[in-house]
Amino acid sequence: MDFSDFIANQTDASLMFAKHVFFDVVKGDGNFVVSPLSINILLGMAAAGGSTGETRHSLLSFLESDSTTDFDAFAFHVLTNTLADASHLGGPSLSVANGVWMEQTLSFKPSYKDILERSYDAVSQSVDFRTSLCIILTLDAMDATDCT
Repeated sequence: MDFSDFIANQTDASLMFAKHVFFDVVKGDGNFVVSPLSINILLGMAAAGGSTGETRHSLLSFLESDSTTDFDAFAFHVLTNTLADASHLGGPSLSVANGVWMEQTLSFKPSYKDILERSYDAVSQSVDFRTSLCIILTLDAMDATDCT
């Protein structure tokens, strides 16, 4: 797959999303750092199986895509090639922690968990949002990025 057109479209969509967050949520006050790649992976994971019906249709329309297949392939390519550890060659070593957490009273579809793990190298957990989400997010991110 040639990713150049896909990357251009998704960068535009990610920056449009970031612009909305900056002006409508942050209110344009202060500094704001954004990663188009992170936004793209986030929206790809949401579209991959975390949304259905009109929500999924709207998300794919915003992303100018007919299906999630390209997102899954792109994420896999980026995580296994572009962000691969090159420290043994004197290059960089970047760590990315992808994950989806769902309230424990709900359950993941097995096919969605498979896509998250296989394409996005993401953890998927059901947790009690009322008491433990912040602790779990912090520990998972620290573990995934070798942070001590």
